Amino acid sequence: MKTLLSLSLILATSTLFAQEPTPSETLLLKKSRWVWGAGLAVSSLPVADADFKMVLSDLHYEYVFTEMKPILGMKPGLNVGVIGLNGFIPLPMMELTGTINYGEGLAGRFGVGGFYDVLIAGHSGLTLKAGVLFDDKYEFAVMSVPVGGQPVKPYSEFIENGPDIVKLPYFALMITFR
Repeated sequence: MKTLLSLSLILATSTLFAQEPTPSETLLLKKSRWVWGAGLAVSSLPVADADFKMVLSDLHYEYVFTEMKPILGMKPGLNVGVIGLNGFIPLPMMELTGTINYGEGLAGRFGVGGFYDVLIAGHSGLTLKAGVLFDDKYEFAVMSVPVGGQPVKPYSEFIENGPDIVKLPYFALMITFR
């Protein structure tokens, strides 16, 4: 009963802050699509001195809830796909996103999600993401994994010169294309 009451309260509160989309908001982000990209994860800056460095790939399906009104000025969305650790180790991921339209061809993106390596080593983590979307095609984002679980098996068994552990927290610069 408490859960149902809490969910009802959250839904009622979110509808108070919901706004009608403007014509430019309906033009931007009006479709769901496949997204692919790449990036570099590091445990610290400068990159050359980082204890942990790994190439990431990204392939996910982005679903934007276009039928919903913006909540607190953000258009909600859901990303489901895989992050490729070292470019190819698939980590299933899910991410809730919010997009704020700043004008013609420019939008801010924010997301929170998680991933779990179910196939190889058991690494998991919480992801926080902030980025800029240009022309509804290109996104430049900074992703952070502030907390997570260490792999059960060392990645060096599967990747030549791979890390035995994952150094948390780590950060990634990502570029994605739609």
